[in-house]
Amino acid sequence: MGGVDRDGDSQQDFAARLKVLLRASGLSQTDAARVASGRSVVMGREPVRITNGQISAWVAAKNRPADLALRQLVRVLIEAARRIDARLVAEGRPPRQLPDGLLDEQRWPDWLNAAKGGHGSPPAPTVRAAGPLALGIHRSVLPDSVRDGGRAVEQRPLLTPYLVRAHDLRLRALVAGAVGGGPSVLGRVFGCDQFAGFALAVAPDLVDRGA
Repeated sequence: MGGVDRDGDSQQDFAARLKVLLRASGLSQTDAARVASGRSVVMGREPVRITNGQISAWVAAKNRPADLALRQLVRVLIEAARRIDARLVAEGRPPRQLPDGLLDEQRWPDWLNAAKGGHGSPPAPTVRAAGPLALGIHRSVLPDSVRDGGRAVEQRPLLTPYLVRAHDLRLRALVAGAVGGGPSVLGRVFGCDQFAGFALAVAPDLVDRGA
């Protein structure tokens, strides 16, 4: 069976590998999406929904799956491909010659990461690791210091306590779907007040969800 047999790191290479795995599984995209959508790969966590349209975009290199969605899909495809090879062996025929590592579930997260970063570059830091200032969140607007016996003492906290507002709930609903492995989303928050806390609005929810 033809396919990708090199260690490429582009999105095109990732898409080509996924296309070969899909073909090797013998499943249609519709069946693969249906079965993978019901396959949980994290104990105690509901599986994310995967659609035929998403798979089409992934194999066409128009988009990339989220980590959890990839794990669900790849596990289903690998299991199906191995069943076919096992049946061939039982019938006295040799298993198919597939690209190196194609049926190794542990290789796929690395290939996805390489497709995201290009040339194997390390992934961007998580929201939790980056910290608020790196995300463009402003420091609290309070006096820089107070006087203590004639000596200036730093008194400004990094962030002020955050007051949850109506738009936070809408943002968190968007974040929940994307972080859970669903399609990418774009939420636009706008206004004229630079101190409204737009950057901080979504950060706590990302941190809570381990992003």
